[in-house]
Amino acid sequence: MLLRSDGRASSSRPLIHAARTVAAVLVLAVAAYVTARILASLAPMTMAIIAALLLTALIAPLTMRLKRWHLPATVAALTTVVGLLTLLAEPRTSSGGVPPPSSMICRVRSSRVSTG
Repeated sequence: MLLRSDGRASSSRPLIHAARTVAAVLVLAVAAYVTARILASLAPMTMAIIAALLLTALIAPLTMRLKRWHLPATVAALTTVVGLLTLLAEPRTSSGGVPPPSSMICRVRSSRVSTG
């Protein structure tokens, strides 16, 4: 027991409670640090998972609508995924046509003037 300034005994319960609170905060801080280090080392995989979750959230309404139109769940999901892949994989240019092959791209070379 601790003694107060007036000589009476003081309970140490608030001190124990404060020590437990500090210990809990330290454990949470260490856990957050370890989690951040693990996510940093797995950054490419983490970004792929985040992108997959985002795309899933974006295409879910279309899949639900197709299911309401009485398409089986598998067909609705496949239709949505194939449509999304078609939109993402379609080659685009500023003119709206198919991009030229790399062999048709002209490269300008600077010519050297020889002095003799």
